[in-house]
Order: sequence, then C-alpha cells, then structure tokens
Amino acid sequence: METLAEWYSQQSAYIFSTVAPTTARAYRVAWVHRLAPTLGDLPLDQIDAFVIETAVSQMSGARSTVNDALALLSRLMQRAHRGKRIEGNPVPDVELPRMVTPNPRTRALTPGEFQHLLALIPEGNYRRFVAALGFTGMRFGEAAGLLVADVDIPTRTITVCRQVTVGAHGETRHAVPKSKHSRVVPIPRPFLPSVMDAVEGKDSGALVFPGTRGGYLRYKTLARALDWANLREQVKVFPPGEPGLRFHDLRHTTAGLLFDAGVSAPDVQAVLGHSSLQVTQRYARARADVATRAADSLTALFDEVKPAGEVVTGNAV
Repeated sequence: METLAEWYSQQSAYIFSTVAPTTARAYRVAWVHRLAPTLGDLPLDQIDAFVIETAVSQMSGARSTVNDALALLSRLMQRAHRGKRIEGNPVPDVELPRMVTPNPRTRALTPGEFQHLLALIPEGNYRRFVAALGFTGMRFGEAAGLLVADVDIPTRTITVCRQVTVGAHGETRHAVPKSKHSRVVPIPRPFLPSVMDAVEGKDSGALVFPGTRGGYLRYKTLARALDWANLREQVKVFPPGEPGLRFHDLRHTTAGLLFDAGVSAPDVQAVLGHSSLQVTQRYARARADVATRAADSLTALFDEVKPAGEVVTGNAV
C-alpha cells in the first residue's frame, strides 16, 4: 500500500492540472508545510477521520491554510478511492474545531479610512490601481488584467471578463474571473477622473493599470513599491492575531460601502461576482440594525416606567 507521500508524487500533476494556478500554488504550500510533515509517511488505508483530526490539531496557520490542506487531501483520497486503494474518502467525516474568524465587514475600511489611504499614496498609476480596488470591488488579478476596451466612460461602467494569475513557475496566465462569468462594475463619480487619466491616449488593447515595465502589475511589486507593510499601519490596525490590511480588504470595503449606500443585496452580489447571496450578506449591517432597533424599543419601554417601577402605559408585552 502506497504512503500518502508516494501517492502525492503520483497524482499531484493530475490534480494540479484540474485547478486554477493560484489554487495549485496553495496546494503545494499545504503539502510541504502541513500534509507531508503530519500524514506523508502513513499508508493510505491507515488515514481515517480520527487520524486526520489529530493531524489538523498539529497544523499551524489560519483556518484558510488548514482548509487548503484538507481540500488537497480530499482530492488525493478521492483519487485513491477511484483507484480502489481505499474503501472511501474519509475527509468529509472530519470534524474541525470551531474557530473564530474575522467578520469581513470589520476588515473593511470606512470612507474616511479609504480616503486617507489614497492620500498616502503618491499620485499616479499605483494610486489609481488601489482606488480601483476600493471603488469597484474588483479582485487584484481582475484589475491587473483590465484593458481599455473594458472601460465605458459614457455609462461609467467597467466590464470584468478576465483575470491574470501567476503560475507555479512565476509565469503570467490568463483566466476567467473567479465567478466563471463576466460582470459589470460601476465607476463612481469620485473615481471617474482617475479612470479617464488611466485610459487617456491608449489603444483599446492596452492595460489600464500597467506595471512599471508595461506588463501586468503584480501583488509583490505593488506592495514593495508602496512599502505596504508600513503604509497600512497608518490607516487601520486590527486586533492581535489578525493580519494587517490586505489589498483584498479593499474588496470588502466596496461591499460595505455599497450596502451603506442602500444598494440591495442581489445588486451587491452582481457587482462583486459572489457565488451566492449568503456570501454577499456577510457584509450587510442587517443584524446590527436589528439590534439597534431592539435597543430603541427597549429604551422606549423603560422610558414609560415611573421611578417606582410601575409601568404607565399598557403597551408592554
């Protein structure tokens, strides 16, 4: 019976060919740092839910990195089941410990914080790119792959129909957006001058936000150019244990601002390209609003109480 490490060496190429380059990269990290040290030496038929749960307790990193490891393990075990090495895939039976995950709404910037962030970035292409992330909700790779032809100034809209990703060997790859569908995002009036500056004088096939050498802008390049690790601390600081402000949090910012502006949940979902309405509603303040209304109602009730504690009206239930 093959060990998990032996099975990984046989099956990883196929598995990586079935997922996006970014996912394959996350799987490689998950294998090296989490699966290989904990389960790599075990025969496939000895890996059950209990063994996996014990291994998970030894894994470091955030829940998302543990989820990457479990996703890869599930694919490996499913392949083993299909190859009749084991009777079934044990990963779906794994019970994970409860973890407190940050509310994406709390990761978002307020309008004032977002404006402060932009003010800290020198005028030019980098500021326009960061503004695009916060004003439109585009993912980093979607904004990096944006072409002039995708921008419609008269209607103040952008069509998001591609994203760029980095392959396993550092090569740039083109792919459809994560939602697998194109979508249209708005250009708010405060962002319009930046967009007009970005497309002025360019051919329709040119990049809206190119890198310094004219190619695609990359995450590490932008972070290094902006000294992001230091700049973000001037904008928003999170509780101990949470990562600092990420470029992806600007997408959270868009979601929160859209809800605050009164945009309906289905429309927010359409702008962001979320897979389900449930994902979108994590950014709404609906529950907080319910709590506020409840507090007001309780306050009004006690305002009707005499100092001796006797209720004046008969409206209380």
